[in-house]
Amino acid sequence: MNISVKMDTRELKAKLKKQREEIPFATALALTKTAQDMQFDIIKETKKRFTIRKTWLEKGKYAVRITPANKRTLTAKVWNDAPWMQSFERGELRKPKRESFAVPTDQVKRNKRDIITRSNRPKQLTRSFKIRTRQGNEILLIRRGKKVVKYVYSLIKSAKINPQWKFVETGTRSARKNWQKNINIALTKVLR
Repeated sequence: MNISVKMDTRELKAKLKKQREEIPFATALALTKTAQDMQFDIIKETKKRFTIRKTWLEKGKYAVRITPANKRTLTAKVWNDAPWMQSFERGELRKPKRESFAVPTDQVKRNKRDIITRSNRPKQLTRSFKIRTRQGNEILLIRRGKKVVKYVYSLIKSAKINPQWKFVETGTRSARKNWQKNINIALTKVLR
């Protein structure tokens, strides 16, 4: 007994060729979605670690941004250009541009969003004066009335900034968590 089976594989080959051509598109789609997940997680983690009073983190010049992947480059980027946040990622010893940094006390007036108003910043204070304490620290005081003196700012020569932003660490953790899910969804969507 002999059975012979003959099939036309042209249709199957064409379908496989089409699917092979769609794989870079699926990869770019998954990379872009993973970058969006990283962006979301970085913003969420930053809001936990810092007091963010305005919307600069989500929109504007200093927002956490993404560059989407395309099927030629297959690279997606998550980035941020806020110059003041770089030192919070690395950690550093920051020196003042002039004499010293003014660190506010709880005696400084603030607005509803807990921001020190312009009129209460060190340069704008009237009837203010500096003294050196017995420990050698400089402080800024203001006179209110004849006898009332308020301690408003400590003046320090340098500030140690600890690495607390964790931009890279949060992004890496998010990419590892979301990549497999995103590539599976993209391949399923493209290879239907």
